[in-house]
Amino acid sequence: CKQVTQNPNKENILKGWELLSFCTGFFAPSKSVENHVRNFFKQSTRYAGQIGDYAGYCARNIARTIVNGSRQFTPSRMEIEALKSHRPIILRIHFLDGTSKGIAV
Repeated sequence: CKQVTQNPNKENILKGWELLSFCTGFFAPSKSVENHVRNFFKQSTRYAGQIGDYAGYCARNIARTIVNGSRQFTPSRMEIEALKSHRPIILRIHFLDGTSKGIAV
């Protein structure tokens, strides 16, 4: 937590939050620290700008990862890019009638 709260270098703070966004998307915390982790992200959403955005993104990631469980396989390049951009992966499904639909995953 100190790397993203008490670091004098703003660039390193953002890199720390980027790393947290990856970790929260792939690994669930142990039960003994789960509430502390959730509270840290919740409290950090009060910051303006990128830090608050990262904190909110991490809070959503960790909630989803806790429900679904930690990853079992290495993430694909597409997943990593989606995490970096904070955007979902759009899966385009093409139907036999020639129509298609994009679904965010």
